[in-house]
Amino acid sequence: MPMKPVKRGIKVWVCTEALSGFVCDFHVYTGKQQDGTVEQNKLTRNFTGRNHHVFYDNFFSTVKLAEDLLEDNIYLYATARVNRKEFPKDLAPNTPGVKCLRQGEALCLRKNVIATAWKDKNVVHFIST
Repeated sequence: MPMKPVKRGIKVWVCTEALSGFVCDFHVYTGKQQDGTVEQNKLTRNFTGRNHHVFYDNFFSTVKLAEDLLEDNIYLYATARVNRKEFPKDLAPNTPGVKCLRQGEALCLRKNVIATAWKDKNVVHFIST
């Protein structure tokens, strides 16, 4: 029996409370905007000025997002993609400092945002404020 192609569904971004899983807010992503404007971070708007901590995966995380949230007194912890333009090139997997990391070691760079390359079995990159 041949498999039917799966239609692309809508994407829903959800902000939940960590312990209970309570849904605080959600946003239905409807695709790229026609006028070319970049979609803004809407899920943390209720946390502005409250010193909350948010956790992102690498799909959303950028150094710019971390800096913007920090201006609003929101702290970010996130895995990161090294190919993002703001991520420090000194932490790329092919650099000598990262290549020589042993398991459990880390290499960090800091400005307002801390960018880290941490070695487990593989190198994991993350950012935090």
